[in-house]
Amino acid sequence: MVLPVVNAAKNRFPGGSLVFKRAMSLDNGVNISWLEHTWDNDVLDKNVIKASDFQLLKQFGFKSIRLPVAFEHFQTGNRSIQKVYARIDKTLKWCKLYGFKLTICYHSGNLNDNNYLTEAQNVIAVWKILTKRYINQSAGNLFFDIYNEPPHMNPDAWKDAAGKIVTAIRQLDNRRTLIVGASLGIARRVLFGA
Repeated sequence: MVLPVVNAAKNRFPGGSLVFKRAMSLDNGVNISWLEHTWDNDVLDKNVIKASDFQLLKQFGFKSIRLPVAFEHFQTGNRSIQKVYARIDKTLKWCKLYGFKLTICYHSGNLNDNNYLTEAQNVIAVWKILTKRYINQSAGNLFFDIYNEPPHMNPDAWKDAAGKIVTAIRQLDNRRTLIVGASLGIARRVLFGA
């Protein structure tokens, strides 16, 4: 089955929509990969990213940074979550200094069909902390990607979990643009018409 190509964003967010404009501002972005390295027990003690990296990315023409963070890994591994927040703070500082948009992405969670009700609460707890921490940051420059590549799970379970996460963030901050990806089950149905 061949699906027609449509500009869903244009149809859903006509012309001057704030959400559409913010999404378009993420143009030409890059991941800064290190805080999702679950295999590196010493990652928080390394100065992997430096200001010179941001200077170079700026020279290459990038406009936005996506920062995947393995929050659950750091919490369950008895690592300092405060060090994680300090690393995010430093990244945000450099993004502001060099004119980048920043997306913080919840990465490497354990959400699945069997635990999504309790696991969503763990994800919510992290987003509440981050939302309060960054409430005064520009909603046009700081984005939240609520859960990286939701796993292949029942689409209804993912919608329920995502709805709970979004609602919890919205209770604290109704200005922030949130990025909500489709679960692999939903993506498969859309891409293959299953």
